[in-house]
Amino acid sequence: DNDEVNGSKLTKSRVFTYKKASLKELIAHKDVENEKIKSGINQSLLLTEEIQKEIEQLNKLMLENKKITWQEKQKAKEILKKQKELEKQILNTQKNNSKNLKNQKELNSSFLEKQKKLEELMNKVLDEELKNILEEMEKMITEADKEKLKDLLEKLDKENVNLEKELDRELELFKQLEFDQKLEEILDEIAALNKKQEELKNKTKQKTGKDLVEDQEKINNKMDDVQKNLDQLREKNMQLEDKNEMPKTQDLEKNIQQNMQKSKDALQKKMKKKSIKAQDNAINNLEKLSEKLKGMQQSAEDDKPIEDIETLRKILENLITLSFD
Repeated sequence: DNDEVNGSKLTKSRVFTYKKASLKELIAHKDVENEKIKSGINQSLLLTEEIQKEIEQLNKLMLENKKITWQEKQKAKEILKKQKELEKQILNTQKNNSKNLKNQKELNSSFLEKQKKLEELMNKVLDEELKNILEEMEKMITEADKEKLKDLLEKLDKENVNLEKELDRELELFKQLEFDQKLEEILDEIAALNKKQEELKNKTKQKTGKDLVEDQEKINNKMDDVQKNLDQLREKNMQLEDKNEMPKTQDLEKNIQQNMQKSKDALQKKMKKKSIKAQDNAINNLEKLSEKLKGMQQSAEDDKPIEDIETLRKILENLITLSFD
């Protein structure tokens, strides 16, 4: 530093290191955030159902009395409170989705455009009409105007019925997008695994040694990850209302794992020919697995353009209806 009295002195700064997240870590983080978003949409759906039930109960109560009673006022206040909770929940989910979308740019995902469109739809779910109804309801509770309150409850119920439909569609679109993304990730994993196994096969032809066994062990572990991810993909498909026709690949996956294990055992015993044969079988079956999954992907893509346009059209129509009702 510059010390005019005692002279300059040397100082050493702390060294900080930055470690960039691996692809596996980025995907894991994305999967966690996706679960939060789905959970948020589900919570919003539950709230819309609760509010609709409470509006129905309040309407029944109001038929029994000419004037607004204290009990009816309290019920109306509870509905308002829950409606505000719902708005907060939806806004929080929108925020999480936007944040997740920014994080996914690091994955160089080919699905970013679809995700942006879904984000736009999610951000249009809440409209000004709903806010106006809530403001008017607060006034009506104070003024105790029963007829106006009835009218507002009818409008609010209609808003929530439409909102529930939009949230249902949002959730289905989000789940399908998540499925498509996971499928693409698995195909990338299989391609990388196939390349590694091919490289090891060429190495095996040239030499023997402990490092070949270690390389095969790493490949085996990667295949275990692929198998787990395929199980996850099957689970995600079961959660969809409109399920994809998934090929039955469990036997093929098992066969690949068995051949990889045979290769490792043969390498440990320095039986090169046996290992190469097992590796060849694993490579061929990895290619078959990839082809089956790509076939499903292509078939789904051929069907989806019309379905996606129709879904988006319905959502936008409902949004316009919500705005002008």
